[in-house]
Amino acid sequence: MEMFIKRLFQIQNRVIQNLPDTKRFFYYDIKRSLEMDKPPSAIMIHGLRGVGKTISLLQNMKKDSVYLKVDGIGFRIHSLYDTVEYMYNNYGYNTFMIDEIHTYENWENEIKNLYDDFNDIKLVLSGSSSLIAKTKGADLSRRLKMIHARPMYLYEYVMFKTGKKPKRYSLEEMVNNPMKINLEIEQMFPNIYYLLQEYMRFGGLPIYFRNTDVVPLITNAIKKVVYVDIPNILDNVTLKTLKKLENVILYLALSSPGEFSYETVSSSVGMSKGVAYELMSVLHESDLINFLSVANKKSTVKVRKKVKVYYTHPTLRHSILLSSGEVENIGAYREEYFYHHVNMYNVGCVKRRTKEPDFEVNIGRKKYLFEIGKHKTGKSKEFINVYDSDKTKYPLYMFGFLK
Repeated sequence: MEMFIKRLFQIQNRVIQNLPDTKRFFYYDIKRSLEMDKPPSAIMIHGLRGVGKTISLLQNMKKDSVYLKVDGIGFRIHSLYDTVEYMYNNYGYNTFMIDEIHTYENWENEIKNLYDDFNDIKLVLSGSSSLIAKTKGADLSRRLKMIHARPMYLYEYVMFKTGKKPKRYSLEEMVNNPMKINLEIEQMFPNIYYLLQEYMRFGGLPIYFRNTDVVPLITNAIKKVVYVDIPNILDNVTLKTLKKLENVILYLALSSPGEFSYETVSSSVGMSKGVAYELMSVLHESDLINFLSVANKKSTVKVRKKVKVYYTHPTLRHSILLSSGEVENIGAYREEYFYHHVNMYNVGCVKRRTKEPDFEVNIGRKKYLFEIGKHKTGKSKEFINVYDSDKTKYPLYMFGFLK
């Protein structure tokens, strides 16, 4: 065991070198949880590959913490439970940063046992969003505090790009005082319109700041989601099904968000409607796509029929299209960008006979209807018309500074 522990320390010493000074939004969520939660505690940081989960773990390292990357061959010989117990008893560590947890077999049972058996440790887990489906089987839901590591927001991107920390605004402030907010944004970032165009296409993941040729990196990350992460969700999944799933991903990238239906997916890719439903659900669980549904007057926006599908960030769609030799779909990018930023609110779409805005956002009893881009519905006074321009009342970039 001691030789294995020394190897783990070597890995830790290597990965903590040259950490960036910039920090993702969920770094602060982890920090607050570690400071406020009393042991025993367990935190789960889940999200798409490449969003910066590992770096945020390492940036939160303290003297009493140790980093364990559990996808190595050593953890096939030594159990996670025994490793944590040994380092706790012999080295005095009580905070364990456990990375790539979804690659460790039966991780949910060992985490449950560690939580129950040690009354003064903190466990911080990081892995694919697909692993969340596993937590219910081991009764982990009441033990784990979930932190969702989403793709980058525009305000993070411009901060990383320029070194300036932007001011952020509530949605109601943006609706009621757009001219004032636009002026403040443009004074601080005179090239904000061009930063937005770059961000939508390439800036969704922080790997952009380590290698600007992100398209092959992102498409490779998507392949790993399909062939590595998703088999952790689907039992006895075949290679043929995974290849069909790749075709679904391409089909969604080529389609406009509002064109989605399970019937069209199943007929276009060549599968049953039931299989299409299962594969779409697993793409959602893996954090590749989001559903946007019709708001029902008799219920909250959360209870709806699914009618639109968005990638969790336009950078994903752009990379898929570019790597496939297809033309970009700027209309879809704009809607995905907007949904990514307003998704913190109660948001849906509206299904009417005439004049259908793209989004309905509910804040308490107030309802806001948003139309993205130039459409006939833009003439309606009840719609807030959002344009991809720096010469308009409600420019698209403004909503990247939501708080």
